[in-house]
Amino acid sequence: MKNFLIALIAVFLFSCGDIDNPPVIDVDSEDQKMNEAIKQAKMSLNQFFENYESIDNDGYSLKFGLQTSDGDIEHIWFNPIEVDGDTIKAKCANEPRDIPGLKLGDIRDLQRDQITDWMIISGNKCYGCYTIRVLAEKDPSNAPPFEYVDF
Repeated sequence: MKNFLIALIAVFLFSCGDIDNPPVIDVDSEDQKMNEAIKQAKMSLNQFFENYESIDNDGYSLKFGLQTSDGDIEHIWFNPIEVDGDTIKAKCANEPRDIPGLKLGDIRDLQRDQITDWMIISGNKCYGCYTIRVLAEKDPSNAPPFEYVDF
């Protein structure tokens, strides 16, 4: 059975705790709540692209599902640099656990269909962040101190 590996939140957004090693949570790939969260993030992705550069914010990021060395999927936060159609040039915002050849700070060209979540942070409000909402519910002690809101 495959697992998702999900960094709880992007390194650039951590305001407390160990920012060099944000928690990575293993989630079963059959987890219904997580799969619904990914589906919701994909369905609302246009909200990210319509708002990330236009609203006053403290940061924004996209999460991409990338294949690990053993065929699982690890979900990694990236900061978008340039969007050209379905291709997104982005900078890796957290240290991967098991993505061969990828490390924090690397720049990659990724595809829109690989996106599994998105976030825009404005003060203590977090727009999107659907997978993080599920993880925060599962492990409140590691939950970032945000109010989760929708557009």
